[in-house]
Amino acid sequence: MSLVDRRLGLLFACFLVLFTFALMRAAWLQAVQGGELRADAQSQQTETVSIPGVRGTIYDRTGSRTLALSEDAASVFATPFQVKDAPKTAAKLSEALDVDQSKILELISNRESGFEYLARKVDLPTADVVEELDLPGVGLLPDSRRVYP
Repeated sequence: MSLVDRRLGLLFACFLVLFTFALMRAAWLQAVQGGELRADAQSQQTETVSIPGVRGTIYDRTGSRTLALSEDAASVFATPFQVKDAPKTAAKLSEALDVDQSKILELISNRESGFEYLARKVDLPTADVVEELDLPGVGLLPDSRRVYP
């Protein structure tokens, strides 16, 4: 047997071992871990989101004076594990939102939490101030609020 034939035989054996390993890994993933992976994929790809109905404007009996109306607002949220400097962020947000700094610091210091509301149904000028601060880990969600003029 020549040197070339031995090298070809060794190369064929290596490819056969790699193919066998890939086949065994695929069988393991599909047969043993398939159900768990399928459940994980299902939970990551589907989500139930409730969409609130738009509330209408309420007028007095003559239809000339507005008694209640809905206006655009925003909810301020934080992703605590993305917040870089919690005390500094809490100080800036407490000034912008007019909320106690210790309360905000407590909410954004919990690194195990993935989501925390800091303020709900904030008016749009205040939301613009928070957005201009451009704080990492802090964001806004569109919302609406009821106003009674």
